[in-house]
Order: sequence, then C-alpha cells, then structure tokens
Amino acid sequence: MEVVAQRKNSYCGVKINRMAFPGLLILLLLLLCSCAEPQLTESSLSTAGQDSPTVHSLAASSGAISLAPGDSVTISVWGQGELSKNVMLDSTGYIRYPLVGEIKAEGLTIAQLEGQLTSSLRRYYTDPLVTVMAAELAGQSYYILGEIHQPGKVNIKSQTTIAEAVAAAGGLGKDAGETAILLRKQPDRLLIYSIPLKYRSLNDNHLASITTVLRSRDILYVPPSTIADVEKYMLRLSGILTPLLDLERGIMYWPQLIDAIKGTSSDVLVK
Repeated sequence: MEVVAQRKNSYCGVKINRMAFPGLLILLLLLLCSCAEPQLTESSLSTAGQDSPTVHSLAASSGAISLAPGDSVTISVWGQGELSKNVMLDSTGYIRYPLVGEIKAEGLTIAQLEGQLTSSLRRYYTDPLVTVMAAELAGQSYYILGEIHQPGKVNIKSQTTIAEAVAAAGGLGKDAGETAILLRKQPDRLLIYSIPLKYRSLNDNHLASITTVLRSRDILYVPPSTIADVEKYMLRLSGILTPLLDLERGIMYWPQLIDAIKGTSSDVLVK
C-alpha cells in the first residue's frame, strides 16, 4: 500500500452547539489551569506557546457516528407508544421495525436513520415525530494513547467527545503537550487533525475541536510537551500507529504528524 501526502492548509471557524457535555467542565478547568511552560532544548520539537492554534474543520461532522452491526438503537414516535422499540442491527446491518419492515441501517448516522424512518412512517401518520437514540454501540471502539493517565482501546457505548474521552481516561499526564493528534482513517485517505488541548483563552474554534465526537477506529494521540530526538520519537510513534491504521508505510506520513503536533491539520491520500 502506497501512501501519498497531500497538504490542506485551509481552515475555518464553525459555530457549535454549546451543550453541557459530561466531563467537559472538569477537563476545561484542568486545561485552563495548566500554565507551566515546559523547558525546551534547542534541538527539541516543542508544542508550547500556541495562543491561537489552527483548527481543521471538524465540527461539521462532529455528531456523525455511523451505525454498525451489533449496535442497538431506541426508536420512538411521539404519541405512538406502541412504536417505541429497542432494535439491534443484525449481522447484515439491517433492523426491523413495525409498519416499515427492514431498513439497511449500517453506515447510517442517527440523523439519517431518523430521516428514513420519518419518511416511511408518513404513509401512516401525518408529520410523525421520530426520535432515534443510540442505546449501545457494541461494534465500535476508539484508541486514546500517549501522555494520558489511562491509555488504551475504548469501546464506544454512546457518543463521546474528545473532551469526554480525555476526562474518562483520567486526564492529561504531567508531560502532555498542548496539542493532541486525531487520526481518522477513511477508505482513500488518512485525516490528521491537530486538536488544541491547552490555551490561554477559550473561543469557538477551541470548543469546536474538543467537542468533536469520536468515531469508530479513531486514534487520539497526546504527544509529550518536549521531543528531544524527533527521528527516534517518530520511529516509535510510527511503530504504534501503523498497525492500528493498517498502513504499510507509516513513515510517509511523518511530515503530517509533525505538522499536527505543531498545530497544523492535513490529510494523507492512501493508494
């Protein structure tokens, strides 16, 4: 498998829903109170001093978790108690629902499944109000690694933001840098996002990144604040990430990873 780098340097601010996320307040207090500046050597790679970090456009798809076989969802229709059901995607990705029959739910987001059910039920009800909630996302998981208190693989039981994931993993380690890396594998490319974790002021861009919802197979990596030997560090990091990403030549995305640590997001074409 050949990996070809293609840089994207366009960034945009996005408006987000300022909802209260569990664990978000704790994490924000932790991050805003982290004011100690790391000691850096001349040859080290540092992430210190990012007052206004660049943020890739993540929030547009922040809630877009795709359903997979084994996942369970709760479906309800306003005023129609008999249609309140908890259904599971079977091994082929289908669900079965009263009046509607079979629906291919695999690959759909919660919003898309709501839309399909609403459209189908219009044959029986006037303007049906359909609500779909994730009950259990049994077939999905993400990794949180690096300078974190409890690194590892985490099963997704409900929609989880980056802030919630960091808080659930025990928070940042004492040597954590100011920027995390989010790696998101797609069929033809690897998206590498720079996620600011520490800042002197909080704005919509910062909130848009840390309230991004993690997807199945995402890797959230928190590098240390100081990297004395970049080449040795990247060899070690590549050895960790390449098997998880199922890429043969992880060394080809080193420049994008280094850029992400410094605060620049990009993507990598995979051929």
